[in-house]
Amino acid sequence: MDKRLEANLRVKGSITDALFALMQKKNLADITITEIINDAGVARASFYRNYKSKSDVIVVLIRDILERFRNGREITSINYRSRQHVKKFFLYFRTYSSYFINLYNANLISLLIDELNAFQAAMAGEAAMSSPDKYCVYFYMGALFNVSFEWTRAGCVEPLDDMVDVFCKEMGII
Repeated sequence: MDKRLEANLRVKGSITDALFALMQKKNLADITITEIINDAGVARASFYRNYKSKSDVIVVLIRDILERFRNGREITSINYRSRQHVKKFFLYFRTYSSYFINLYNANLISLLIDELNAFQAAMAGEAAMSSPDKYCVYFYMGALFNVSFEWTRAGCVEPLDDMVDVFCKEMGII
């Protein structure tokens, strides 16, 4: 990987980690860019090279996670309403649960839901989103979000495959 790209990824990771650490202590509105860059150990220019605002840090993180999900080799040719897709979604939710729970605790979960809806709409395709069927896409995403979020918030006590089985059974996914 290009050294500049690696360095930029480290900077973005430091900024994201600093913001989420600060969000555990105070509201997003009360956090300053100065606090974020000081805690991240980066220059102000580095922040503004990558982000427009504090909330942009969160949106970019969510989009990066979803892009990794989309680009995963095992998901590229899978129907979004398949057992494999559901399992992959649960795995991602478990992997990034600390970020998602932090967003929930900060009353910012709507940022995640908006990005998940846009992501699912893109996966469903333009035809599905230009008809009343688009509400089925939102229904599906809402169910998948709620079940996976509550599972991770409860500490992922139940085995992953059991959760996938329950979700797929309720959604009629074979």
